[in-house]
Amino acid sequence: MHAKQQLVTTAKRWDSSSKTIVDFEPNETTDLEKSLLIRYQIPLSADQLFTQSVLDKSLTKANYQSRLHDLLYIEEIAQYKEVSKFNLKVQLQILASFMLTGVSGGAKQWDEQLDPRLNAKQKEAVLAITTPLTIQLPPVLIIGPYGTGKTFTLAQAVKHIVQQQDTRVYFRNRWVKTVHPVVHQYCLISSAHSTFQMPQKEDILKHRVVVVTLNTSQYLCQLDLEPGFFTHILLDEAAQAMECETIMPLALATKNTRIVLAGDHMQLSPFVYSEFARERNLHVSLLDRLYEHYPAEFPCRILLCENYRSHEAIIK
Repeated sequence: MHAKQQLVTTAKRWDSSSKTIVDFEPNETTDLEKSLLIRYQIPLSADQLFTQSVLDKSLTKANYQSRLHDLLYIEEIAQYKEVSKFNLKVQLQILASFMLTGVSGGAKQWDEQLDPRLNAKQKEAVLAITTPLTIQLPPVLIIGPYGTGKTFTLAQAVKHIVQQQDTRVYFRNRWVKTVHPVVHQYCLISSAHSTFQMPQKEDILKHRVVVVTLNTSQYLCQLDLEPGFFTHILLDEAAQAMECETIMPLALATKNTRIVLAGDHMQLSPFVYSEFARERNLHVSLLDRLYEHYPAEFPCRILLCENYRSHEAIIK
């Protein structure tokens, strides 16, 4: 009761003499966003979205780009309609202060020594990933339920690709203090140590391993890097991303680039609000689509089965 009274008392301190209302102003459109708006113009009406490419029954090489582009517009409209349902008027209670904390001292999520043990299927995956690039392969699929070591397998493959890891993690809008100090040494941080920075071309050229999200990978494509600059492109949790998101980093790939998609196509697929877009498989990930195309015993279709993270009763 005392805590509740204290909270209410704190909230009452805010009145016309001690508050300032700042109107929301959207961020300025970046050069990248302007170029995209010129290339992909917003339709004037919803009727323009239902083009022949989205009305076609199947996805083809001819309608691939226009179909995904128009389906994304339809999905955005569906999301706006869904969000508009939450136009609610609420009363807020303002706290005097708050603090965000990172990982507690007792938790250890990063280990300097990676476990070298790999089961037979994981070794098969590492072998496929590290196959010489002179041998052209389609995207390698690493598939398995939770706890089967998909991310662990990718990490082991990276160790084989480069002898000395020199990784950089890029995420602009996160508070630096919420990231574990061990990770700081692998990040590009401003001189004031307050924000993360996006890389420049010279930053990329200095390192052999670059870690990004699918969203931030688009910035790599704006750095005038030659296609094929990255010998290997590894995507984790690929089953949870729409195909149009997955292909963003693949803009830097060539036929000789080793592409690896790891994930579990049996878990939740990318959520799509538009029923029209779902009927046309916008929610189907690239991993899932390729999984259905590859033959069952195809060497680039590797299924991990041994679980290291669940109780035996759960697995059964």
